[in-house]
Amino acid sequence: MGKYLIAVATSDGVHVDTPFGEAERFEVYEITKDAYCKLEERTVVQHDEGVLKDGQDADQRSQANDTEHCGCDAGGHSCEGSNDRVECVADCTFVVCSKIGFHMQKLLAKHAVTAFDVECTIDEALHKIGCYLARQRKAW
Repeated sequence: MGKYLIAVATSDGVHVDTPFGEAERFEVYEITKDAYCKLEERTVVQHDEGVLKDGQDADQRSQANDTEHCGCDAGGHSCEGSNDRVECVADCTFVVCSKIGFHMQKLLAKHAVTAFDVECTIDEALHKIGCYLARQRKAW
């Protein structure tokens, strides 16, 4: 494998400055052995979980949401949008953001996505990942 996709949570297109759970968009870069380039910008599509479907009562909605819920049940943690963000970057190899919780890292890992939480410029983050990959794969 010679190419990797990296999703970056950024508010300005220059810095890695957005926590994963607050990201409304991700810039996706492709990194190869010799270079990296921006491929696209992805907007997180959030599904409306608060709307009842026709004929569905509140208990049924609660049960349906429980099956889609991330399952963390951690005190004070809001899981709304978690699966939407994971789905948005599930085809990437790496996610780079300013902050990410352990539970979200586990959800991403289920899709073989590795998360890095750093605060630096996007160029610095991509360079560091390139160095990391070079160390991991001498033959890369």
